[in-house]
Amino acid sequence: MSPIPEPPAAAERILAAAREKALLLRLMGGVAVYLRCPSIRGAGRAYRDLDFVAASGLGRRIEALFSSLGYLADKTFNKLNGADRLMFWDDASGQRVDVLIDRLTMSHEIDLRRRLECDERTLSLADLLLSKLQIHQISDRDLLDIAALLADHSLAEDDAGGINVLYLTTLCADDWGLFRTCQINLERLCQFDASALSRAPHDPCQQSTELLRRLEGAPKSLKWKARAAIGERVQWYKVPEEVGR
Repeated sequence: MSPIPEPPAAAERILAAAREKALLLRLMGGVAVYLRCPSIRGAGRAYRDLDFVAASGLGRRIEALFSSLGYLADKTFNKLNGADRLMFWDDASGQRVDVLIDRLTMSHEIDLRRRLECDERTLSLADLLLSKLQIHQISDRDLLDIAALLADHSLAEDDAGGINVLYLTTLCADDWGLFRTCQINLERLCQFDASALSRAPHDPCQQSTELLRRLEGAPKSLKWKARAAIGERVQWYKVPEEVGR
């Protein structure tokens, strides 16, 4: 079997194969936003690589899954980093597949261990949004993904109702650095041209403003207040390393 070169179709096949094998594997990244947000599908957003999150302890089964679908494991990388991340390649198209284990570690670290069963295919809407909002050096593609999530889905108090604001406020009220990066990116969104999105039920700027109001108004932990006193005098985000082949 050979990999499918089109990322959305490739993701669907990988997810279907994972379900058949009862593997806890969830899609994240731009392709996950594409599957969850109809408004972005005609926006001309380019997709290449695929990103997943899996529960720990499944490394060998995940490698067997991707091998059965025609992907090549990056053996050196996986040997060195397999506890946190696995990498696979489609040699024909050059497509890379990343599988994070338990956590997203980029500009900030997000523990996803208790969040992988919120949805059957992708991370929850709130986690998809957070995975984009936590990026310090954010791109226009990421802002478009944020806009699509906020345009297509309601703000809610749980994961079943839409974007779980209670979950987001709880995380941001305990981590000033995460809060600050999310704050910056939500403020940027209202300056971003999201006209490429097709008609959607919500205005992303209005949704962004309301979410920011909720994040800013939530009671903060002592840890948050202590770090806020230091502010931007000390770097509050990590700079992820680029991994190539």
